Amino acid sequence: MKGAERFRIGDYDCWTLADGELIYPGWTVLPPEGDPPAELSAPYTALLVDTGSTRILIDTGAGALGPNTGKLPESLASTGFLPEDVHVVILSTRIRTTLPECSYFQMRRWS
Repeated sequence: MKGAERFRIGDYDCWTLADGELIYPGWTVLPPEGDPPAELSAPYTALLVDTGSTRILIDTGAGALGPNTGKLPESLASTGFLPEDVHVVILSTRIRTTLPECSYFQMRRWS
């Protein structure tokens, strides 16, 4: 996936935003008995939801973790929005890219 791909959920406009990919040794992702390949490519994708009054970004990609990541700003720009147009960021991991003027929420495991 490259850039942004638009779709709708009810009245909401949504975009998948490509940030890039990281290459992992196959054995770190798949069990050895599964005969993993030497390397596996893992895409990092964020989701932008526009409710009309609020823009919510779910995850912020991998940032500068690798040479093929950090493309989230380009993908966001291709939707016509700027980082300052995002109101809320929901993070499912600890990877965080700073966006101005928005609220951050970190997902966590509740017991």
